Amino acid sequence: MPVDIDGASSGDSVEISAYNGASLLGSLTFTANGLADFSGYGNITRLFFDDSSTAAGVGYSTFTYDAAEAAVPVPAALPLLAAGIGALGIAGYRRRA
Repeated sequence: MPVDIDGASSGDSVEISAYNGASLLGSLTFTANGLADFSGYGNITRLFFDDSSTAAGVGYSTFTYDAAEAAVPVPAALPLLAAGIGALGIAGYRRRA
């Protein structure tokens, strides 16, 4: 999860902390423009920005988030639903015959 930090000048400082729930995963501190990459921190649920600048402050832009793609399993209810609809169709056919 990269965060582009720009607009930093002398006296600017920001600490970005990554959390999973209430657990702190780690922090990165920036005093200059750069890219904060949290891809090695695991499952991040929250970021906290602590801008303790004595100058104008730091700008943040270009937040990107890439979720890990996981295989989506077929719900167990889907085959049961198909079997139920098929049974209703057969019952309706027998009733008409």
